[in-house]
Amino acid sequence: MNPSSNQHPDPRLWQAEHLIHTKQQLAQAASPLQPAYRKLLFDADKALTAGPFSVLDKPMTPPSGDKQDYYSVGPYWWPNPDTADGLPYVRRDGAVNPERDQYDAAARSHMEHAVVTLALAYFFSGDEQYA
Repeated sequence: MNPSSNQHPDPRLWQAEHLIHTKQQLAQAASPLQPAYRKLLFDADKALTAGPFSVLDKPMTPPSGDKQDYYSVGPYWWPNPDTADGLPYVRRDGAVNPERDQYDAAARSHMEHAVVTLALAYFFSGDEQYA
């Protein structure tokens, strides 16, 4: 969709009226939103070179035996210190397991952030490189 058209976008994460209002404010050179807009474009430029993102990039294979399967560990779940294989994992409330970043959740989060950043940059700037 051409972001400068009169059609309203059908976003899933934001309200269209707010996006359109923000875009109108950004059209004013003296808008107080300009620093945030410049930061968005800076982040979008970085997002252009992020990735590629793949579930195959994790260092281990999921229990299914298929590296293509999504694999994640809950943030508060840790290997069981009382068993040789660490199973079953045990909950430690408030203690985030740093091991979880080795699985697919962190890569998914980075991919989602890049997609959202690029989508907003395209909507507000109309620059095709972000589309």
